Amino acid sequence: MITAAAGNFYTAGVGTVGNVKPAGGVLDVAGTATQCQNGGNDNTLIFTSI
Repeated sequence: MITAAAGNFYTAGVGTVGNVKPAGGVLDVAGTATQCQNGGNDNTLIFTSI
């Protein structure tokens, strides 16, 4: 129960794309992969837990 709840209330961002996983949503795998490839070794990963 705790794991299911915790997994639902965070966001993730990569580089300049901003949000690739909205709170309560699913991870945009294609968008994440594209941004990681575009950023090369200069990616910024952003995780926000609510």
